[in-house]
Amino acid sequence: MPRILVVRDLESGYGEMRVLWGVSMEVERGSISVVLGPNGAGKTTLMKTLMGIVRPWRGRVIFDGRDVTYAPPHVKVRLGMTLVPEGRRLFPDLTVEENLVLGAYVHGCRLEKVRDMLDVVYSLFPVLRERRRQKAGTLSGGQQQMLAIARALMARPRLLLLDEPSQGIAPKLAMDIFMALKELRDSHGVTVLLVEQNVAAALKVADYVYVMEMGRVVKSGEPGQVLRDESFRRAYLGF
Repeated sequence: MPRILVVRDLESGYGEMRVLWGVSMEVERGSISVVLGPNGAGKTTLMKTLMGIVRPWRGRVIFDGRDVTYAPPHVKVRLGMTLVPEGRRLFPDLTVEENLVLGAYVHGCRLEKVRDMLDVVYSLFPVLRERRRQKAGTLSGGQQQMLAIARALMARPRLLLLDEPSQGIAPKLAMDIFMALKELRDSHGVTVLLVEQNVAAALKVADYVYVMEMGRVVKSGEPGQVLRDESFRRAYLGF
């Protein structure tokens, strides 16, 4: 299957502090790839560097055959890459639907395309349709996370980057989000690269797994391969 994202020897950091030390990975089109690792492993920095929020020091980022290593975030969004960061970053005083419509700005908010995408995200997250007139700041944490993902989808990405989508929300809502990601992959062809600390849930939806420690990829493989590694199971699953 063709690769939509190829990362080669990526290095980046903040000021003089290097965080990523030669990260390489490949993400197949139409897959869900998961990045696991402890706090401080560099997972969030990886996502920000891929998106262009943190400028790479060295290495290459190839998206859909195009070198986008130093492209700014707005260019990557137009090309079809979108990030849902930690913290959601919604507009709390705007309604659910107003937040969603803002996510479609990259396409000039052509009305028919906005309506089409609203139908898609409302089918994925029915609770957002029910609460479309409600201010985003009054939603529960899990509903806000759904809205953050849905807003990113309004840009019609081909590659969706997600940083800790289950953080701080109820297990049932977290599972709803993971099932929505599977639906995105299976029915809409969206490729997902997911940073997650809920290892058990992430492995249920993953097609491929990368494990990061101290800014490096130390292990990778399909979920079954990774689970056969005793040191991985002890470190991340406790058995």
